[in-house]
Amino acid sequence: MKRMMIPAVALLVFMAAVATAGQQPEAPTYDIQKEMKVKGTVTELKDYLCPVSGAVGTHIFLKTAEATIEAHVASAKFLPEYGIKLVVGDELEITGMKTKLGDKDALLVRRIQRGNEIFNFRDKKGRPLW
Repeated sequence: MKRMMIPAVALLVFMAAVATAGQQPEAPTYDIQKEMKVKGTVTELKDYLCPVSGAVGTHIFLKTAEATIEAHVASAKFLPEYGIKLVVGDELEITGMKTKLGDKDALLVRRIQRGNEIFNFRDKKGRPLW
């Protein structure tokens, strides 16, 4: 019986593919200098495994005058722990940093204002509070 030899290059490519399979893309670093404010209406809320934090996070889909943008808020545990309840239909002003996750626009949230209520999710330097 003949043995097949796997070329070293093919073996290295295979090992690299296995090592990187399932890894999340590198999370963007929050840059306070790129901060912006966005106003809109919540059309959807979802908790799912977040590519930014690597944990289950709360995400808001916010309809603005220009488009609907996905806002990455915080760990899903953070909001109920502090009694924060957001619902579809809320009118919000979000302070955050716009970025790209893959080919999609996203907003990393630092602060949410709903009427007179203010909820902080990152400190003034952009570090997560959760």
